[in-house]
Order: sequence, then C-alpha cells, then structure tokens
Amino acid sequence: MPEITLRLDAPDREWADHVRALIQDALDEHGSVHFELPPEPVEGGIDAPGFAVTGIVICDEPLSDHVTAIKAKLIDYKVAEEEGTAGVTQMLIEPA
Repeated sequence: MPEITLRLDAPDREWADHVRALIQDALDEHGSVHFELPPEPVEGGIDAPGFAVTGIVICDEPLSDHVTAIKAKLIDYKVAEEEGTAGVTQMLIEPA
C-alpha cells in the first residue's frame, strides 16, 4: 500500500487534530492517517511556539488521487509536497 509521510508545524494540538480529521475525511474508507503528537506541555513550563508533528498516511492505489484529495481538503492551509527518501511522498503542512 502506498504511503505519504507528513510533517506539520502545528500551533497547538487542536490544530493538529483538526488537520488529521480533514485528511481522514479526504481518504474516506480508502486509507488512514496516524500522527505522532508531542507530549502535553508541562503546567508552568515554558510555552513553545508550536508543535512539530509527524505522521503517516497509508492508502489504496492510486496514490496521486489521494494526494489530490488531501490537498483539496487542506485548501486553507500551506501545503508543500516533495519526494522523500526511497520515493515516498512527503507533505509539509502549516497554517496559511
């Protein structure tokens, strides 16, 4: 099954969860998305400017159809697509 690696520059967990939901909606029953979220900030700790979130999409063929559907769902976000190692598609997602 094809896969897409994801990297998000998320301002907060809620934003990352929202993006995950949009991607899953784009995939419908033809794939799934999984994120590795950083731990919750410690109360009273230093506030970081955001989260670096990594993830993976596993989907049915053809991959290009799913990439197009994901980009359409993320129209209000900054999305860059690039070729990763071993020919794996990588998507970088940021707030617009």
